[in-house]
Amino acid sequence: MPCKLPESAYSDFATIQNFILYDVLQGIPPVQGYHKLYEILQKELDYPKYEYMYYQYYNGNPKPDLARSISKSFSDLPMELLDGILSNLSAKERFRSRAVSRNFRDVIDQHKPNFKSLKLLFELNDIILKIDDLDLKFPEDSYEESLKMLENTLKSSRHVEILELKLYTLQGSTLVLKMLRNAFEGLLKVGKAEISAENTDEVLEILGFFEPGVLKEIVLVDAKIRTELESRDGKVENLFEMEQFQMAEDVDCLHFAVFDSELLKKFLHLKFFSVEVNVLTKDDALRLKNAFLELSGPRRWHVILKDDFDMQEYGEHLGTEEEPGDILKQLIEFESIYINEDIPNSEEKMQLQIYPEGITLLRNKPDDSSDA
Repeated sequence: MPCKLPESAYSDFATIQNFILYDVLQGIPPVQGYHKLYEILQKELDYPKYEYMYYQYYNGNPKPDLARSISKSFSDLPMELLDGILSNLSAKERFRSRAVSRNFRDVIDQHKPNFKSLKLLFELNDIILKIDDLDLKFPEDSYEESLKMLENTLKSSRHVEILELKLYTLQGSTLVLKMLRNAFEGLLKVGKAEISAENTDEVLEILGFFEPGVLKEIVLVDAKIRTELESRDGKVENLFEMEQFQMAEDVDCLHFAVFDSELLKKFLHLKFFSVEVNVLTKDDALRLKNAFLELSGPRRWHVILKDDFDMQEYGEHLGTEEEPGDILKQLIEFESIYINEDIPNSEEKMQLQIYPEGITLLRNKPDDSSDA
C-alpha cells in the first residue's frame, strides 16, 4: 500500500534518512528494509546508497555524508556480519534479493543457508518447486528451468532438513537423476529424504546422493500402481547394501515393496521402520518380539502383512503373560489385541499391538508421552 506522504517526501533525502535510521534501530536487516522502503515510497531506490547509509548509522555515525565516495560495498562486510544478516532471510527474500544486482546475487550465492524443506513435484500438468516459504509452479514442459533452480538451491545449501521428490512421471525421475549425476560429485547433506518414483533402480540411485549418517530418515514410495503379476524395474534388495540405509534411524518402505519375511532381519538395526511382508508366521513374529526386547531406547517397528492371519492365534502365541480369555475379549471389543510387558533391567515398557493389517511394537518409558 503506497505511503500517504506528500509527493515531495518521495525525493526528500532527510525523510529517506529517517526511514533508514528507523530500520537500523529496529534491527531490520538491510535487504529487508530496502524492499520495505521501496514498497512504501513506490520509487526505485539506489541500493548501494541505502546500504551505505544503513551501515554508517549501524556503526555509530549520526551524520553520514553521501558526497564522500562509498568505499565499502555489502560484500566488503566481515563474514560474521554477512552470515548473521543473510541467515535471517527467508527463501522468498533470498530469491527477491538476488535480483537487486549482480554483486548482491554473488554475495547471497556464496552464503550457504540451512533449508527446512525442499520439495520437487513432477505432476501430470505441472512441476512444483517449494523452497521453505517460496512456492514456484512451472508448466509441465519446463523441466530445464525447474531442475536448474533445484540444482542451484542444493548447491547453495549447507543442509536440507527435509527433501521431498515426488516424481510421478517416469521422465521426472530420469531427469532428476541426470541432473544429480552431472552436477554433484560429493554427497548432499539431507536429514530426511522422501523419494517417490516408478523405477526402483532410479529411486535407489537418487538415495545414494545423500550423505550417510547425516541422512537419518528415509521414505521410499513406488509411484507406479502394479498388478499382481507385473514385475518391478530393479531389485529392492539392493537397498540393504547401501550405507544410507545401514546408517539411518528411521526407514519407511511401506509403499515401496512387499518384502519376504526373511528380509525383516535387515531392518532390526533401525529405531523406527514400517514395512510390508508377504507372510509372517507366528514364530517369525515371536523372533521379532524377542529381538525388540533385547534392544534399548525408544523404538517403533511397524509390520504390515499382505495376507490375512488369525489374530487370536498370534495374540496367544506372543502374549505369554496374557490369559487366552483376555485376548479374545480384547479382540471382540476393540478388534485389536494389546499386549503390555515390562522390560527386564529397564525403565522402559513394551506395547505390542495386533490388528487386522499387521503388528506394531512400541518401546518407551511410561512417562514418555511423545509418539515414537
